Amino acid sequence: MKNIIIFLMVFGIFFCSCQGMAGNESDERNVNFKHALGTHEGLSEETELQILHSYFDTHIKPYNQNHHPREKLRDYYISGYFGNYNGTIAVLIDSDTVEYACMVTEITVAGDIKFIYSVYHIIIAWKDNVFYDLQEAYELKLLTYEDILSIRDYHMKKPVNILE
Repeated sequence: MKNIIIFLMVFGIFFCSCQGMAGNESDERNVNFKHALGTHEGLSEETELQILHSYFDTHIKPYNQNHHPREKLRDYYISGYFGNYNGTIAVLIDSDTVEYACMVTEITVAGDIKFIYSVYHIIIAWKDNVFYDLQEAYELKLLTYEDILSIRDYHMKKPVNILE
């Protein structure tokens, strides 16, 4: 009986320590992603990993502490790649665990270029591990007017299902 109690205590300590390590998933480089990496033509698997780690560390981890502590890096993926513009990469990041509102919104960028999105589900620009919305990237001269047009044109060609 004493051996069973000791076994259960050791197992419990081991189990709890493993659960604690799961919260540091973004520090691990060997994450078992649910979605294949390196599937976007022109976007390397290495760069995709950098973007996802950066996004998780800056947008998800701080929010998770108070709201969704079970979200994991492996649940996130790049669902849309809209090009690399002099080192600024335009992407759409999705998650299997986040449900986006079915409401649609229109955003105007660079004065007159319109994008239609599901609320909170927008194309973002990434450069040097920092994320920008497209207007910010334009104002900071990370993206030109022509770049924004190119992103919009590619975005409009991509089928959108706001119910997913």
